[in-house]
Amino acid sequence: MFQIREFEYGPEAQEDRKQELEKLMQDQDTLRSSLLQWCYTSYGEVFSSWMHFCAVRVFVESILRYGLPPSFLSAVLSPPTKSEKKVRSILEQLCGNANSTYWKSEEDVGLAALGGESDAYPYVTFTINIT
Repeated sequence: MFQIREFEYGPEAQEDRKQELEKLMQDQDTLRSSLLQWCYTSYGEVFSSWMHFCAVRVFVESILRYGLPPSFLSAVLSPPTKSEKKVRSILEQLCGNANSTYWKSEEDVGLAALGGESDAYPYVTFTINIT
C-alpha cells in the first residue's frame, strides 16, 4: 500500500538537511574518538583484572584438586603448537606421583564419554586465548 504526497522542493530545506547531516557526522566522529580513548585507557586495567582472575582460578582449582595445605607452583607457558605434546609429557613426568595413575586410568576414558573432562592431566591447566 502506498500513500502519495506532494513534494515541494525548497533549497533552504535541502541546505538545512545537509547541515544537520554534517553536524551528525561531526558528533559521530567526536563520540567515536572519545570511545576509542576510553578503550585505550581502560584496556590495561581490564587485562590486569582478567589475569588476576586467572591466577585466582589456578589457586582455587589447585586447592580443590590437591587439598590443603597449598603446595604448588604456578607458571605461564606458551609452547609452540608443534611442541605442545612434548611439553605436556614433560609436565606429566615432573608432576607424576602416587595419584598420577588415576589420571591415566580406564575410568578417565569412561568419564570423558559421560561428559566429564576429556583432557585430564595430573596438573591444573587451562588455556588463555589472547588473540
